Amino acid sequence: MINIFFVPGMFGSTIEFCITNFTNDYQSKPGSPDSYIQDDGSLHSFSKRFHPTSTDLYKELVSADIDEKSINTPIYPTTDKHFPELLELLKDNKSFAKNKNILLYATNFSAAELNMFFQFEKIAIGLKLGLDIFFHSNNSLKQWNSKYSHWSELETWELREWFSIFYPGWLQEWIDSKDSIDDSFLSISNTDFLHNTKHELYKIFEYCNLTPNQNNIDNFIKMWYNKQKYIINQQEFCNHVVNNTISNKYQNWNKLNFIQEAVIQKKLRDAGYEIRCWNLNTFPTNTEQLHKLLEKA
Repeated sequence: MINIFFVPGMFGSTIEFCITNFTNDYQSKPGSPDSYIQDDGSLHSFSKRFHPTSTDLYKELVSADIDEKSINTPIYPTTDKHFPELLELLKDNKSFAKNKNILLYATNFSAAELNMFFQFEKIAIGLKLGLDIFFHSNNSLKQWNSKYSHWSELETWELREWFSIFYPGWLQEWIDSKDSIDDSFLSISNTDFLHNTKHELYKIFEYCNLTPNQNNIDNFIKMWYNKQKYIINQQEFCNHVVNNTISNKYQNWNKLNFIQEAVIQKKLRDAGYEIRCWNLNTFPTNTEQLHKLLEKA
């Protein structure tokens, strides 16, 4: 049995799809593998075998009812447990120790932040879950302002500021998760898989004792990676906006998405600047406008 533990956005679906379609050990999906790549770059076009998204479903990973050849894609964290707690539910089970367990994680803050852009495009937008994907708990919201009980009650400027303050804490778990596993796991970073896809896939195949088949994996990877570029570019664009705003070098842009706006606000804060954001429900569209709103922290 193969378990792929991943934070949503870290290519768990893509890895399951590639194991199925590019090894001799599983029945390939009908049609060309390339045809399953969605316009948003995801592989959400096929049905995953077993995809635990809750603590109760995690417990079924050690159930005798699961096929020993199953490929399971449990996400972490769940709404009520962090990754170390989820592993505690599994590690004492003898059958779990026999599995091939793969962990996808972020090596550093930049890699974790990049995954947040992937979550936004492929899950919040692609799967139409909206911003709920980011708000498993409203505890930090209530600590910030007790009059709110749900993120949807905030105005855009309030939500952006709150998100820019608190998202770094959420991302840290995606980095620290590697500290919870032992040497029996195969660990792969989201950025290694993104930029060295074939190498990391063959590492997975070898770890799982799988035999690559003759399907054209190179063509698939090329098409898949090209559809990831627009998300990679979003993070890079934010870095340019921050640098050009601080130096007051003119740059303009079309309307940014919510994640981009929050990331820019956070990065400016890290550089020592706050945005005068009270009632700023419409974010600036050039560095001149944004620069005028800066004040030294």
